[in-house]
Amino acid sequence: MNNNMNYQELSSKSKEEVMSLFKTSEEGLNTSSVHHRLEEYGENIATNRKKKTPLYFILEALKDKFVLILFLLAAIDFITDDKIGAFIILGITLISVIIRFSQDWSTYKFNEKLKEQIRIFTDVIREGKQKEIRQEKVVYGDIITLSAGSVIPADLYLFESKDLFINQSAFTGESAAVEKNINIKSASTDPIEINNICLMGCNVISGQGKGIVIKTGLNTFIGNMNKQKEVVKEETSFDKGMNHITGLLIKCMVIICILVFIIYGMIRGNINQALLFALSVAVGITPSMLPMIVNVNLTKGSKALAKKNTLVKSIKSIQNLGSMDVLCTDKTGTLTKNNKYSR
Repeated sequence: MNNNMNYQELSSKSKEEVMSLFKTSEEGLNTSSVHHRLEEYGENIATNRKKKTPLYFILEALKDKFVLILFLLAAIDFITDDKIGAFIILGITLISVIIRFSQDWSTYKFNEKLKEQIRIFTDVIREGKQKEIRQEKVVYGDIITLSAGSVIPADLYLFESKDLFINQSAFTGESAAVEKNINIKSASTDPIEINNICLMGCNVISGQGKGIVIKTGLNTFIGNMNKQKEVVKEETSFDKGMNHITGLLIKCMVIICILVFIIYGMIRGNINQALLFALSVAVGITPSMLPMIVNVNLTKGSKALAKKNTLVKSIKSIQNLGSMDVLCTDKTGTLTKNNKYSR
């Protein structure tokens, strides 16, 4: 079974050749073949998104620059024999981390639970019988039956069609229905434009058809797009603001500490005492409560939005939403239900 064969090459083959290539028939696969292919190629999931653990969110909360500064100040307090001050700073810091973690983790769990409830089912022929299975369980060589309303569960080679029109707006952005048929002659090399190729993620508008699964999961057209897509994490206005405050505090701390160390050392003539006093000043001028106050306020904002049926995936986004001047959104499908005549 050649899973790396390109779409144009596959589309130019006859039904019998494709069935032979994928070791299937119009009766579909048997149970043992399905289990073997699931084990060999994995489930039909077009994203490489990994599950996140509580540890991931704890580390994300601890990576905050201001939190790291507070840990450093707590260590300085401990070294200067101010253990009570060190424990107070640590306590404030940990409360801030716990608030951030609990908010992000609870939102993530709710989101995952929501995704579990949204399941796509597809009609497949196996051992001569039509069955309804979850999209994730579709394997190479499965025979898929399509009808109005069907979501195409994987990349298909179409071998039977009757007035079959599908929506490819997921790839083209156009809501107009496109006809697909069993014509194996196609001049285009673009999988979207090949007559007898139906891509995962599209849906059937009208008509009927049958197809052989030729690519699943990350090997599908949309799966390859997801693999190639680079997620560039840009700094938000919240991050920029916090980084600016953190940078400013560090500069002030360094300058003041140096001045205090020099002046105190010159007056008292004791280098060790001057160093300890300078470090104590650094601890004193740092607003230890700032991270906790920020996280408490952002959490309060997320709860206020939750009462209005708005799920906040990241509490930082609340401040970003508030700083918007203009919100631009895609018209097709998002606001018009994929209907060019709706308003």
